[in-house]
Amino acid sequence: MEDLGNQRRSSEKRRERRGSDRSGAPRPRPPRRPRAVGRSSDVGPRPQSTRTRRPPQRRSLRSVLDEVKEFTPCLAVDPALLRRANNKKYTGLHRCCTHCTPSSKSKNTGDIPGMCGLVDILRLEGGKFRRLPYRLVPYLSFVVQQPMTCQRDHHKATLSSSRVQEAITKCASDADDHGKGGGRKEQEKRAAGIVSAMSSAVYRPLVRLIAWLFFWTFGHMFERLDIQHSHTAMLLQAQERGVPMVFLPSHKSHMDYLIMTFALFSLGIRIPRVAAGDNLRLPFVSWLVTHLGGFFIKRKLDVSDKKDVLYRRCLHEYMEQLLQSGESLEFFLEGSRSRSGKPCTPKAGLLSVVVDTVREGLVEDVLVVPVNISYDRLVETTFVKNELMGGEKRPETLREALKGVWSFITRRVGVVRVDFSQPFSLQEFLSKAVIAKGSLLEMSQVSRRGSTVNLTQSYHRRLVTALSYHIMYDITLCTSLTPTSMVSFLLLNKFRQYGATIDELIDGYLQLERLAELHGR
Repeated sequence: MEDLGNQRRSSEKRRERRGSDRSGAPRPRPPRRPRAVGRSSDVGPRPQSTRTRRPPQRRSLRSVLDEVKEFTPCLAVDPALLRRANNKKYTGLHRCCTHCTPSSKSKNTGDIPGMCGLVDILRLEGGKFRRLPYRLVPYLSFVVQQPMTCQRDHHKATLSSSRVQEAITKCASDADDHGKGGGRKEQEKRAAGIVSAMSSAVYRPLVRLIAWLFFWTFGHMFERLDIQHSHTAMLLQAQERGVPMVFLPSHKSHMDYLIMTFALFSLGIRIPRVAAGDNLRLPFVSWLVTHLGGFFIKRKLDVSDKKDVLYRRCLHEYMEQLLQSGESLEFFLEGSRSRSGKPCTPKAGLLSVVVDTVREGLVEDVLVVPVNISYDRLVETTFVKNELMGGEKRPETLREALKGVWSFITRRVGVVRVDFSQPFSLQEFLSKAVIAKGSLLEMSQVSRRGSTVNLTQSYHRRLVTALSYHIMYDITLCTSLTPTSMVSFLLLNKFRQYGATIDELIDGYLQLERLAELHGR
């Protein structure tokens, strides 16, 4: 009964709210409001507003940055993972592979994880030199006091080696069999010319002079030349082992040669012998390169279908002599410069020589050091842009080189970052590497047509190929995320279709930065 009474009272209130009488007559509807002027359904022109609009004021970037909202994660991430990322101290140390080189990963890292921070090698500490003459000329004093080891030439040792003599005898007998003439004396003369073109030496007064000039030149070109403090300590500890090191940097610019040599000299690391292509054999440039430790090699070892046995043997023997004497090497695994900034397919020709030297027992071990060089802006922007648009690559000439040097000096290209990965033992990699087996299916006859290469890869070739790809992966891992690359990534991916305002771009940048920190970058 109480429920029935409640229902009656609620129905009576509902009738009173609707405004209806007992007869059930509906309440009259209120009159319709007049339609506002200026809608799309009205006929006639829309009257202009008498209110004057203020011109848009240009906002400074600092005022926009002050109004950036606090970052909120855009991905569904575990909060525990976020806490671990916040508590993790980033040291910038790029360790080597756990599966392929576990012993190398645990070596030479005793007190390195406690070191963190970037070091600009273009800026010297003010309190480093106490005497007055050194304070007046700090850069000159630094390059004079920097230690350097004496490095000898290996021209005679390469020519007198038994393997080169066997190659000379074989080439002479092959020439006699084909009736081309040119006996042993002719082949000996050719071998002497090959080794003479490869030979180089590190002229210490010239290295110090060039380093002093680089302090002035790079100081005008770059805002900073940064290297992680932990990387410096790691390389110095690896050098104390007395094992030759092979530096394998990424190749994005012609400045890579100069930056690597200058960086290693400034850090007190032994200057390596650099393999350069014969396209850089220009007047005065070739003399400068050979006296700074570079040696020229052919970009194409075999001109015709037949292998140039004598040239290959001279190159192998020269590199083996360098490694046996404890010299360090430096060459670019990609072969040529990357136009797009992405890593190219590795070319493992010179790397196979290093692997052969270790496997044959000529050298006890070699430390492999992957290196990445990052630029805010490439120096050869104009040439790379023309080549990416389909233009042909211009051959290097002395005139183009001088124009390039002048444009280098008069242009600001931002910050350069050099990142070294942890050196790993090549002997350990060769003993513990697991190489994938070849395909079970044979290649079709359509793919074989026109191919003059033997398709059955040996274990040695697959081992060198696996090593080269592993090194390229390490180079990619130690790549630093520059602000230029992060903004370019956002514009080419997230805001590719509709663009972005400055506020949206800053929000996206902060989200990407947080995501990079989450992954330990």
